[in-house]
Amino acid sequence: MHTSKLFVGARVIGALLLVQVASPSPARALLSSGEIVTIAGSGSGGFSGDGGPATSAAIGDPYGAAIGPDGALYFVDGEHFRIRRIDPATGTITTIAGIGLPQSGWLDDGPNGDGGLATSAQIGDGITLAVERARNRLYLPSTSILRVRSVDLSTGIINAFAGDDMIDDHPGPSDGDGGLALDAFLLSPTGLAVGPGGDVLITDGMTYRLRSVDAGTGIISRVAGIEDGFGFPINLTGGDGGLASAASFHNAQRVAVDAAGNIYVQDLQLYGEILVRRIDAVTGIIDTVAGGGTTIPGSGGGLATEMRLTASTGSGDLAIDGNTLFIATDTQVFQVDLATGQLALFAGTGATGFAGDGGSALDARFDHIGGLALVPGGGLVVADSYNSRMRYIAPDSIDLSGDASQSELHLPWVSELSGDLTVAENPNLTVIDVSSLATAGGDLVIADNTAATLIDISSLATASGDLVIADNGVATVNDMSALATVGGALTIETTGTGVFDMSGATVAGDTSITTDGYSEVDAATAAGQTAVTMINGPATMELVLPAGAFPIGDGVAFSVQQLAADPVESWGEGETTTLAAYGFQFDIATLGLDATLNFEIDLAMLDPGAQAVLLDLLHTDVVSTLAVQGDDPGAALQIFGVCAAGVSPTAGGCVDVQWLDANRLELEPSDGVDPALLRFEALVGHFSSYHVVLVPEPATHLLLAAGLSTLALIARRRAEDCEAGTHRPSSSDDDAG
Repeated sequence: MHTSKLFVGARVIGALLLVQVASPSPARALLSSGEIVTIAGSGSGGFSGDGGPATSAAIGDPYGAAIGPDGALYFVDGEHFRIRRIDPATGTITTIAGIGLPQSGWLDDGPNGDGGLATSAQIGDGITLAVERARNRLYLPSTSILRVRSVDLSTGIINAFAGDDMIDDHPGPSDGDGGLALDAFLLSPTGLAVGPGGDVLITDGMTYRLRSVDAGTGIISRVAGIEDGFGFPINLTGGDGGLASAASFHNAQRVAVDAAGNIYVQDLQLYGEILVRRIDAVTGIIDTVAGGGTTIPGSGGGLATEMRLTASTGSGDLAIDGNTLFIATDTQVFQVDLATGQLALFAGTGATGFAGDGGSALDARFDHIGGLALVPGGGLVVADSYNSRMRYIAPDSIDLSGDASQSELHLPWVSELSGDLTVAENPNLTVIDVSSLATAGGDLVIADNTAATLIDISSLATASGDLVIADNGVATVNDMSALATVGGALTIETTGTGVFDMSGATVAGDTSITTDGYSEVDAATAAGQTAVTMINGPATMELVLPAGAFPIGDGVAFSVQQLAADPVESWGEGETTTLAAYGFQFDIATLGLDATLNFEIDLAMLDPGAQAVLLDLLHTDVVSTLAVQGDDPGAALQIFGVCAAGVSPTAGGCVDVQWLDANRLELEPSDGVDPALLRFEALVGHFSSYHVVLVPEPATHLLLAAGLSTLALIARRRAEDCEAGTHRPSSSDDDAG
């Protein structure tokens, strides 16, 4: 059996594209579902570590968190007035914005670096971040200069996005609503979120409002929050059950938005009590979905609106994943099932401190949680501010489906999922790196990611359910040598070169492998049938083996390779010219007669000269017979005639031949339409070697009497001259094939 690792490529207009993603750093701890680990910060505070491992870096008071389209994590290093980035593939930390607090201790009124590189700008204070993945843009508030700013993550350029300047430019009661966001007044921009259409939501706690900036026009408008004539909220919790535009907030802080556009606002009340209020995207109605009750949840749960949740100013956060709302307090993270309204503990004991890395997130301790971010597909990042760390909680399952904004998926910390992993129908996803994953407790499906250039599942040993990797554009898996057990069916469609090796795996269900470009496939199955399709240039082999064709755990080698061949071969008194030779091998001692074998030759892939000669011969009936010869070990030589249209079967019988056009519709060779494919259907039996040739009459009978021992499929023929039905090779034939 072959043990070499598989590095997968993709054929793009005849070229081979090879991509390899680095494996996760050995220093990274690997987690099972529900476990927690530090991914940035040594816990010592201070500022250091750029260019090295994020876990060794010093960070101070991290706040906010956001994930970029490439899977990078961004967070605010609050103590040092910088935005820092963790690379998902290498774990390296860098600063992408901010130079620290100026010597004056306060930012000046003015651009503070707008229009230049964010790494040369003063960014001021802020506790939240938001990423617009479609535009690869990061948004950050600078409360001290009353602005929201944006960083183009492709160029590194920072610019003002919303807010007109300092307080002396207050334009009046409307504060700029209905005009450009750059001309609007923002007193304390705090929470940020990006809606599904790219609109940017901004909370302004000191003006009791939630506002939105239109992605297309840059116009700012008020979504919710009204005040009395003195600028104070009319009612601390006013407006529930009515339109958000007529409701009031006490202190709107953090904000989150789901894929449907429903908005969730953390509204801090007196004594730090949290209300989480939801604005329906369709009706505009606002309601409280969590908080406002008297029961302290602790480690228990119950109806979310009966719970008493608290956070100090600047802490806590919200995140939304499908129908699950995550709510952070100072020391705990809760999850609310929005379908039932039930709240349950997700992480944290409620005791202040630092503990729990490498174990269950339920047993962890936090100190002043300052931000949450959902990793695309699953997993939660927690900014543990006073512990000077960024931490990650592994999910039960991963589901990244139908996301047009994500370009890369990385799962560098998770070795075991209790549930499924699904990555499907993401049209712009190029890299799918789950190289740390060893066990999937359910199905593992990576399918229909049409832009993917790499799929890395090199550590995967067990998939308890089905394992499907199919229809991923030009992408393939690059290493399946660790795979040991598949609890359901196995379906793989892949491209590459070399050996595709998964012969150590046992599969409980059916196995289906389709490869394009590999010279050899090693496969195994335990219970179901095995179907292998191998495509190598113009030649395709399809082989279906019944259940029990070989013992459990034994690898079976299949191969289809182009062979070197003498361009001119003689068969008795006749001669034929070899245009291409391919060898097919499937050495299976227990193969029974119910296995099926099909060959296909793509004539459209022949060079133009070869096509012209072959088609001319077909249309003039010079070539009228094809033949297949195979041998069965321990049995007499088996010879089958393969009859072209209009030719009577010769000794040994005929196997069905189909001539197919580009639409795979059957044609007759003499129809005057050039066939695109030559397909030999349902060759049945056990062949360890065979030879298929096209020969001009009358050499057919001589050929059928001859014994062939070469593993070859001769699928193309070239000739310079065809005179009176007899091929006479010219001197140039020595260069053919």
